Amino acid sequence: MSRLANSFKEAWRPALRSAWWIIKITIPVSLGVTLLQYFGVIQEIAAVMEPAFKMIGLRGEAALVLATSFLINIYSAIAVMQTIPFTGKEVTILALMCLIAHNLIVETAIQKKTGSSGVRMLLLRVIGSFFAGAILNLLIREDGMTLYKAIPTSSAMPLQELMMQWADGAFFLTIRLVVIITGLNFLQKILEAYGILDRISRGLNPIMRLFGLKPQSAMLWLVANVVGLTYGAAILIEYNENHRIDPEDADRLNHHLAFSHSLLEDTLLFAMMGVAIFWLTVPRLILAILAVRGGVFLSAQISRMRFRKKETPPCSSAENRLGL
Repeated sequence: MSRLANSFKEAWRPALRSAWWIIKITIPVSLGVTLLQYFGVIQEIAAVMEPAFKMIGLRGEAALVLATSFLINIYSAIAVMQTIPFTGKEVTILALMCLIAHNLIVETAIQKKTGSSGVRMLLLRVIGSFFAGAILNLLIREDGMTLYKAIPTSSAMPLQELMMQWADGAFFLTIRLVVIITGLNFLQKILEAYGILDRISRGLNPIMRLFGLKPQSAMLWLVANVVGLTYGAAILIEYNENHRIDPEDADRLNHHLAFSHSLLEDTLLFAMMGVAIFWLTVPRLILAILAVRGGVFLSAQISRMRFRKKETPPCSSAENRLGL
């Protein structure tokens, strides 16, 4: 009983601190995007993005789906997707792109807080989503059949009603964030107290090696892929702030998670729409491995170049005059 009490005592403060940090980002972003959507700004953003979508075999309306995914989340992107009669191929491509690039404002802030460059993570996910879409466009054959009948959209509601609806959603989101984040932190402390966490990490070691990650990343990888970056943020941030994971390993993990996180819930959302699980998981895992391995290779090359630069003796002024 004392272990449980101690676990809760250790968990609730950092959990509430992290939850408050996430809420301070999520709620204003949610309000801003809601207003942008109401006044048609997101539709304008989608129109600008339209040419890029045609290059990867998607119709112009696909831009609205991904713009929604970029700024809000997968649930909102699916809601928009279901108002347009996309073909099975288009839905598969869009699903993969949304899984890679969604909720970018909040999740980029989390990845920056956990030791990576926010700009690099943002570019990696956006460029990676278009790259994945382009590759999938070449691999999947067009069948010309719509995956489902589009749901007709309703007329725009009054702004006051929209704000009431947003406030209601924001309230329940806040409660959910606090409950889930605190619960996850509590669970983590219990697993540590009873030595279960070490056994889980050892069991995941072969998978971590395959992904190019260190064993210390196992718990964080598991959290991010079961509950996602937002709900798992408290544990990710705590590991980073308490130096329980090396900065280099944390950065590698973020490169992996940029392409592949929330493998459970987000994948099932699109699978229930009829998209093949293979296309929702395998490309993301391959890109995640390439991102980590590529990052390690580039870091090694940069370090080698810096070392050579330090080793090169500076030329004397006489040598400079002689052009030597």
